[in-house]
Amino acid sequence: MLDKDRTFGVELEVVYKGNRRGENYYNRETLARSLNEAGVDLTSRYMQKGWSFARDGSIRGRGTEIRSPIMTFPTGLAEMKKVFEIVENQCRANYSCGFHVHIGADGITPVGAERLLDSYANIQDILQSILPITRWDNRYCRIHRAGQYQHDSLHGFPSLPNRYYAVNMEALNSHGTVEFRQYAGTVNGELATAWAEMCMGLYALSVEAEYTI
Repeated sequence: MLDKDRTFGVELEVVYKGNRRGENYYNRETLARSLNEAGVDLTSRYMQKGWSFARDGSIRGRGTEIRSPIMTFPTGLAEMKKVFEIVENQCRANYSCGFHVHIGADGITPVGAERLLDSYANIQDILQSILPITRWDNRYCRIHRAGQYQHDSLHGFPSLPNRYYAVNMEALNSHGTVEFRQYAGTVNGELATAWAEMCMGLYALSVEAEYTI
């Protein structure tokens, strides 16, 4: 069972629909207005209390990264679906976009982190079967194999060469989270929610229940 107190957050990379010559031309201002009208809390990303926009140099096209506040299950999933309903109308996702899920990792141990990395690696082939080929070994979400990681010398946590892996362990230091980076960009709230729940379930099974898939 998923821990209802476990925190999570998401990052949506999208590009806006339309162009300046078209009838339906969308941008950050139109999206922000629609989100505000729907009652979605928007604030500066530095406040971390509401949804926010951020620049992302990896996005090809006229786009943005949309970041959630810190949320909890299951109310956060309902809020996420609400945001996606608006985003889907004004945005789309192209090959350069990704959808990232951060899971709050308070209390995680080095052994738990190893189990999580190994579990993800063990189901990598299954996950790739539902992902587009552009996410199979993308330079922003590289894959790893079970046991193929180093350990940091200070705390003994497993580490990979950088944060651009399917499971980003560097986020432990910068955000106190484990980041899942491999899912393709999407504006479909049902698909995004299903992937977020999968990430939460994998974390719960590997870290909290102490299993390795």
